[in-house]
Amino acid sequence: MDRHRIGRLPAALAFAAIVICTTCVVMAATALAAAAGTITTFDPPGSGATYPWHISSKGYMITGFWYNTAKGRTESFVRASNGTITSFAHPGSQVTAAYGINSRGTVTGYWTNATGDFPGFVRKSDGETNAFRVDGASNGTYPVGINREGTVVGAWYDAADTAHGFVRRVDGTLTSFDVK
Repeated sequence: MDRHRIGRLPAALAFAAIVICTTCVVMAATALAAAAGTITTFDPPGSGATYPWHISSKGYMITGFWYNTAKGRTESFVRASNGTITSFAHPGSQVTAAYGINSRGTVTGYWTNATGDFPGFVRKSDGETNAFRVDGASNGTYPVGINREGTVVGAWYDAADTAHGFVRRVDGTLTSFDVK
């Protein structure tokens, strides 16, 4: 795994992460207040580290990623309100990182393998997963959010390591953009 690439999630992705994390904190605080201040801790079995990243708008599903010590790789998970944890990883990946979940339980994120390929993915609640890459994204496609309908947003990096934004519609249509 390229520590340099993982350690320097690009500025656009970092900004999106700050916005998403702030939203998550507000939603989590609302959920905690509704639950009379109860804090629930959890880890997938065998976890060396757990990183919850996003909670759905209804507050009943959480997604994130964790380090599976037995398999020596990072996997993603969805935790339902009843505490059931569903873990998943793309076959052959070293890292599967989920960053967004919608109210329907559809998850988005990225995975990577030993060759340094970083495609994005959309995983439906039934487990059906579709990988995608933005054309020209030689340095990775990094989805960070998904709305109720399944539209995904994120960043991608070209050969010069320049960040660009993208929107992926439910039908798979990708639109790249730059803020001028």
